[in-house]
Order: sequence, then structure tokens, then C-alpha cells
Amino acid sequence: MKVGLSTAGDLAAGAVVAVVLAPQGMAYALLAGLPPIVGLYAATLPLLVYALVGSSRHLSVGPVAIVSLLVHVACSKVAPSGTTAYLAAAVQLALLTGLLQLLLGTVRAGFMVNFLSRAAIGGFTGEPRPVLYVVIAAHEVGRLKRLVAEVDRTAFVAITPAQEVLGEGFAPMHKEGA
Repeated sequence: MKVGLSTAGDLAAGAVVAVVLAPQGMAYALLAGLPPIVGLYAATLPLLVYALVGSSRHLSVGPVAIVSLLVHVACSKVAPSGTTAYLAAAVQLALLTGLLQLLLGTVRAGFMVNFLSRAAIGGFTGEPRPVLYVVIAAHEVGRLKRLVAEVDRTAFVAITPAQEVLGEGFAPMHKEGA
């Protein structure tokens, strides 16, 4: 068994995956209503566990957009986003999902995937991406509006003392609250 060439390729592939997966995991955590650090754990820990006990070379492990949205929908029914109760609900959901997967694996229930249509699997893995892009963009537009409002408010607070010193000739384009 040649170790040198394979190991170098594996390390290069691992570095590329880490560079892509870190910001992706943080973004999916925010999409799920969780802190970004949770996304880093969700992107890293499954890969480490799967490297030790996994059996498929073709299985993709880690956070995905659909699951992030489902977590947000499920946990927001239990607690408001950003609270410790919300985080606890997400952890409980992850543990219950893991136990269910372990149970299904123990009873060898993987054959049930054969009964899913290709369209159903395609819909879960790839088809809803344009819809998700719109949802994510709409979510980020709200954040961008809040950021612009904060910058505008900060600029107004900074301009007001200058206006007092320079007189009425130096006036901001609009008043606060307008």
C-alpha cells in the first residue's frame, strides 16, 4: 500500500473541504437560528466521527440548507430564536435524530430508500436550491437594511455636533426618525 501519494492527496482534499466547509457551516447555523460556532461543530464533528466509523466513500456528511431550515422551523415552535431554550431544543432535536438513525441502521432499514422516487431524492438534495437562494437573500436583505439604518443613525449622531460648531450651513440630508 502506497502511503505517501495517497496521504498528500487526502491532506490537500481535507484542506480544501475545511476552507469551504467552515463558512458554509456558520452560514447554515445562522439559517437555522443558531450561533455560528454551532455551525462549526456541525460541520466538523460529523466528519471526524464518519472518518472513524463510516463505510461509504460517496456519502456526504455535514450541514445542508434544507436541514437548517427544518431545524429553524421545528425549534422556533418551541422557543424564540437566540435563546438558550432554542439552543436546547436544537440539541435535543439533533440527539433524537441521531438516535433514530442509529435505530434504523441497527435494524438494517436502509432498504427503504429503494422505495423513494428519484424525484423525491432530487428534490431533497438539489432541486430546491433556487428557492433557498431567494429565502436566504430575503433574510440577508433584512439584515442589510438594519445595518444601513445603524450606519445612518451613527452618522447622524456624528454629524450633529459638527453642525452645532459649523452652523446651519452644514446640515445632514435628513433628520433622525425620518
